[in-house]
Amino acid sequence: MEDRQLSEYTIRILGKETVNGFHCEKIAVYTHTGNGYVIMWVSNEIPHYKKYLTADINNCNLTKLDFALKKLNLSGFPVRITDTEGVGLQFDFVKVKNVDLDKSMFSLDSYQELKLQPMTNNDIQKMFATPETAMDFKVIVYNKANNEPLPYFSIRIYQNEKLKDTYQTDNKGYSNFWLNYENTEIKIEAINSGYQAKDTTLLMKSGNFNIKLYLDTVAEK
Repeated sequence: MEDRQLSEYTIRILGKETVNGFHCEKIAVYTHTGNGYVIMWVSNEIPHYKKYLTADINNCNLTKLDFALKKLNLSGFPVRITDTEGVGLQFDFVKVKNVDLDKSMFSLDSYQELKLQPMTNNDIQKMFATPETAMDFKVIVYNKANNEPLPYFSIRIYQNEKLKDTYQTDNKGYSNFWLNYENTEIKIEAINSGYQAKDTTLLMKSGNFNIKLYLDTVAEK
C-alpha cells in the first residue's frame, strides 16, 4: 500500500476473531489510490503497542493506520496481515516479551573512537577500481647526485597534456596511488623547487607499476 497523507487509509470492519492468542478486530484496509487492499487482524492486547506505531509493516504506515482506526473508535496493533495481491503473503506477530535490559549493554566504555580520515583522490580512484582497469602505481623520487630519497615532492599526472591528478611523496620520497585511465598514454612528473623536473611517459594497459625518478639539482647562477 502507498502512503501519502494521514487520511489515506479507509477501513471496513469484517468482524472479531482470535489470532495468535490475541482478541482482534478483523478489518480490510484500502488506500485512496485504489491500489488494492489487505486484510488485518488488530489487537490492543499487545503490551505497550503504541510504542511501535512509528514502524512500517508490509509497506503499511502504522501511524496512518492508527489515525484511520480512531475514526471508527478502534485501536490496536496488527498481529496478522494477509496480502490479497500477488502470492498472498501473510505476516504474523506471534510473541511479545518485555525484558529489562542492563544499562551496561549500551555502554561505550570498552570501545575506541574511530577517527576517519578525509578521502583523497587516490582513495576514490581505488574505491571504484576494477581488476580490468585498476593500475597500482608506486613512485619513488631520488636525488640523482647521492641516490637519496626526496621527500614531499609533487607528483603530477598528465593525460593528453592536461593535468589530471596531483599526489605527494611522503617523508621517504615514496608515493602510492591508483589510476583508471585505461588504454591511454599518461605522463608522470616529479617536481619541486631547487630541482629540475623529471617525467616519464607510460602507456596504461594493466598491472602494477614501480617507477623510480632521479632528479638533478638546479645549477646555481
